[in-house]
Amino acid sequence: MKKILFLSFLVLSISNAVIAQNDTIWGNDPIRAKERYTLFSDDVKAKDFKSAKNHLYWLINYKPKIIKAIYQDGAKVYEGLVATEADAKQKQVYQDSALLMYDMRIKYFNEEANVLNRKGGLAMTYWQNRPEKMPELYDLYKRIVELNGNNTFYYNGQYYMYLAAEMKKQNLKGIDDEKFLEIFNQLNQIIDFNIQKNDHLRLEWEKVKAQNNLIFEKTGNFDCNFVKKIYAPKYQENPRDTVMLEKITGLMLKGNCTTDPFFVQVITSLVKEQPSFKGYKTVAEYYRRQGDILNFNQYIQEALKYPAPPAEKAEVYLFLAQEAAKKGLSGYTEARNLAYQALKADPSSAGRVYSFVGDLYMNSATSCKGTDPSNPCHTKAVFIAAYEKYQQAGNTPAMNRARAYFPTKEEIFTHSMGGQKVQVGCWMNETITIPTLGK
Repeated sequence: MKKILFLSFLVLSISNAVIAQNDTIWGNDPIRAKERYTLFSDDVKAKDFKSAKNHLYWLINYKPKIIKAIYQDGAKVYEGLVATEADAKQKQVYQDSALLMYDMRIKYFNEEANVLNRKGGLAMTYWQNRPEKMPELYDLYKRIVELNGNNTFYYNGQYYMYLAAEMKKQNLKGIDDEKFLEIFNQLNQIIDFNIQKNDHLRLEWEKVKAQNNLIFEKTGNFDCNFVKKIYAPKYQENPRDTVMLEKITGLMLKGNCTTDPFFVQVITSLVKEQPSFKGYKTVAEYYRRQGDILNFNQYIQEALKYPAPPAEKAEVYLFLAQEAAKKGLSGYTEARNLAYQALKADPSSAGRVYSFVGDLYMNSATSCKGTDPSNPCHTKAVFIAAYEKYQQAGNTPAMNRARAYFPTKEEIFTHSMGGQKVQVGCWMNETITIPTLGK
């Protein structure tokens, strides 16, 4: 008796959101319908999914339009049954039923984009080991991405890429290289948008990007000829389309096509539209590989005009310094200046910069004898200058090598040079102090 009274109370006090609806929704027997819904809701809250399933079956067969919570909770019911079912076949029945709840919710309450986005989080888990479901899964995630665009949930973006690769491998759904590339580019735009705008999920989107790139590289047959075949005509039509230029550049970099003339044509067009350190550096590196030093210098100097990560800019200056040093003594002044530019760009490069300058000084020893070549303290002063650079670099082994060439105590005593300042001269133009005899 108490149970009946309690049930009657629940029926009468069912949520306003449901009761407030027009009674025609509840049909000719609203009391029975409300009773069924109340029992169903209580079973779901109590996680009594077997009992809830019976009420759910009645509701979706006789009162499918009363409230969308039937399908939201219905999915929970079947997910709960999946988790506890031991029989493999029955488990699949429950999995399919859980996914069906999303479809029925769309049928009666619309919201297709939102509901499919949510269905995507469950569908791959349930169907990934059922090969016959792969084409259906592909269609699902294709639809999710079409409807949601930048609002696609991050895991759905990864699932779609994976399924596109599977369809391509199996020659299904018309996924050839060109279509696969189109899907990859479509997802990349969504991913890049969310990395920039969706800060609280940025790390997840970055993981998706990395995974999709890996799938792309393993699955696609995008050699240089393929890229040119697809994009060369489009480039000729509109060589200022920066979105397309970025796509071509990215593909050709992935395909190691950086020696192809079409690559430099595209990247040069891109940097004209979007000047950047990275862009000009890429063009410069192309010309360096071709042995075209004139164009290399032109583009690398342009690159240095634009902001860049300190370490990357320092690396360029150090490379230029090393190239200048190859000229020998005549290039050492330029090489040192460039090395100091690297230090200015990135103070953390001090060890490499000062070690490099110290090496320049050591290499100058045979030519730079100081202002008095007859005095060994003058001729060896260059090694003291090199030592000081190595000391600034914190390079102990190099300091020891330079010290081995210092003036001897006898030479310092004989020429009364202890503590004296000496002009190293030559291209270095450094002033050093000869060690005292006590040191």
